[in-house]
Amino acid sequence: MFPVKLKTVYDIIFIIILAVLYNLSFSPFDFKFTIYLSLIGYFFLIYNKEKTLAMKYSFIYGFFIYLIGVSWIFNSLYDYGGKNYILSSLMTFIFISLLASFFILIGYIFNKDIRKYQKIILPAYVASLWTIIEILRSNILGGFPWLLVGTSQVNFIYNNIFSLFGTYFISFITVILSIIFFFDSL
Repeated sequence: MFPVKLKTVYDIIFIIILAVLYNLSFSPFDFKFTIYLSLIGYFFLIYNKEKTLAMKYSFIYGFFIYLIGVSWIFNSLYDYGGKNYILSSLMTFIFISLLASFFILIGYIFNKDIRKYQKIILPAYVASLWTIIEILRSNILGGFPWLLVGTSQVNFIYNNIFSLFGTYFISFITVILSIIFFFDSL
C-alpha cells in the first residue's frame, strides 16, 4: 500500500471543492461570487508550501477545473466525432492535462516570489501573470479561451467596464481582488 498522508488527501478534497466553486461561477449556474472563494482558497492552499508541492497542487487545481468545465469535449469526441470510448477518454485527459499545466507557473511564481515582493506588489504581479497565462492559453495552438476568470463575471458588477476593457482586464481585477482578500484574511 502506498503511504499517503491524510493532510494530502484533505488538500486534494479541498482542491476539488475549489474547482467546483470555480465552475459554479460560469453559466448555467452563474454564482458569480464563487470564483472569488475559489481563488482565495487556492492562494491559501499554495501559500507557504514547498515550491514543488505548490506546483503539484496548482496542476491538480487546474486539472479538476477543466475536468469539470470541459467534460463536454469527451461527449463531442465520443458521440459526434466517431471515436471509441478509450480514445475519447485519452484525448480528453491529454487536453485537460495540457490546459492544467498552465497553472503550474502560478504555483511556482507565487511561492518563489512571495517574500521578495511582499503584500504590496505581489497582488499585481500574480494578477498580471494570471492574465498573461490566460492570453497565452487563449492563443497558443489555436487557443482555447474557455473558463477564463473574466468571463465568469459577465452580467455582474463589472458590466459598465466590460465593453471598454474586455475579459482579460476583468480577469486581472478579479484575481487582484482575490489576492488582496486573501492577504487580508491572514
